[in-house]
Order: sequence, then C-alpha cells, then structure tokens
Amino acid sequence: MDKILYNKILIISAIAITGSLIVFVNFMGDNAESPPGQSSPPPPIYFPEDEWPEREIREVSFPASDGYVLSATFWPSRVPVAKSPALILVHQYNSDRRDFSISVPTFQSNGYNVLTYDIRGFGKSKQGPTKLSDLPNDVIGAIDFLKQQPIVDGSKIGIVGSVFGAHIAWLALGTIPEIGAGVLLSPSEIGEDNVLSGSGREGFSPKNVLIVSSDRDKTAADFFSSRASDPKEQYVYNGYGRGVNLLKANDVMSDTLVFLNYYLKQ
Repeated sequence: MDKILYNKILIISAIAITGSLIVFVNFMGDNAESPPGQSSPPPPIYFPEDEWPEREIREVSFPASDGYVLSATFWPSRVPVAKSPALILVHQYNSDRRDFSISVPTFQSNGYNVLTYDIRGFGKSKQGPTKLSDLPNDVIGAIDFLKQQPIVDGSKIGIVGSVFGAHIAWLALGTIPEIGAGVLLSPSEIGEDNVLSGSGREGFSPKNVLIVSSDRDKTAADFFSSRASDPKEQYVYNGYGRGVNLLKANDVMSDTLVFLNYYLKQ
C-alpha cells in the first residue's frame, strides 16, 4: 500500500453539544499517513446550526441476530442530505454507550449517522447471561437496525471500538461483510485462544482497518496489525490516553475521520 505523509492541514469542525455550536481547530499529526490514493484529507462538511435538518436523537432498542434485545441511542447526521453513512460505536468493558458521548457530535457534524449501543450484559442491555462468542450477534443486529433507517446509506457502514469494544469491532470486521471499514482504539493484549482474536475461523481476514493506540499500548496494537489484511493502517501517538479518550485529541479525531471518509464516502 502506498503511504504518503501529510503536511499539517487545518480542519474546522462543527460540534453540537447540548444544543450549542462549538468550533475548534484540528491539526493533522506530522507522522500520519493517508489511505491509498489520497494525498490530503478532505475538509469536513460544515453547516451553520440553523441549516441542520430537524432530526431527533432517539433512545432505541433493537434485537441482536440471536434475539437478545439491546439498548441504544441513534444520533442522526447533521449534514442535510437524503442518505448518509453510519458508524456503530462499541464501548469499553464495564462501561456503557455513554463512553462516546463527547465524540459523537463530531461524527454527526462530519456527515455520519451514529448508533451507540450497550454491549449485552452492560448498561441497559441486561436481559440474561451471555458469552464472548455471542458478541458479534450484537453488531449484526445493529447493522439490521441501521439499514431500516431512511436516512442511512446501508451500503456504507463502519465500526469504531474502544479497548474491549475494539476486540468486538475486530471480530466483526473479519466476519461481517456489510462493514466497510473499522477503527480499533487501544485494543488490549489477548491470546490466540481468545474467541475475539478470530484465530481458527475459516476465512477470517479483517481489512480496511485503522489501529490506533498510544505508545504505551503499541505492543497490543502490533498484535492486531500483524494479523490484519491489507488495506490497513496503524497510528501510534506518543503520550496520549487510552481507548475512547484518544478521540479527545484533535489530531487523533482528524486522522480517524480521514480514514473513515476514504472508505465510507467514496
């Protein structure tokens, strides 16, 4: 895969938080690399608040492919087009879908519908016992839900997972063809015998994947990068946080959007 170093590029992002508009400046990192065929990131789409469509954030529920009912929030895109790509956001262990609350408005303002859900056994998704091998069923259910939404382009769905959620995203990328791209935020070390590693699954070959970590989590990130198929990217940021907290850094969010835009907005 060809890799071209970015120059620093100014990005103006509109973020809607509790009904107010906040504009901030993002800078691309010097060591970031663009996806193949793209030498610079496209500018994010910006619309003043009074031009945004009247689309409500909704508390929803949907069944996983095995019938387990999951609690979720659907956040519509803030870009007024008929159909937009969608992202499924998967939270960390011992947490819930609120993990991504700060980051979601940026994805919305850049033209993504977003579905955050409570992994089975966490948050409000607690209807019974579960096991690791069931977790991809949640993602299949999320995809089915998104495809039923009139404003979602069902052919352009991505996934972003944080730590434990990154393992779920990883397994989904290698087993669910409807997912067009994925971002793993600080995947932690797991053994080959862990069901979420995907080892031993016939045809398991995650691709279109960006693996993001701080330098402290690089060893674990390397594990997944070495097992991903091309096209893939791995970004390591020195001195940054872990998991969803990485997205609070402007350059990490910018790099993530560049990657997702390349695979989900072509």
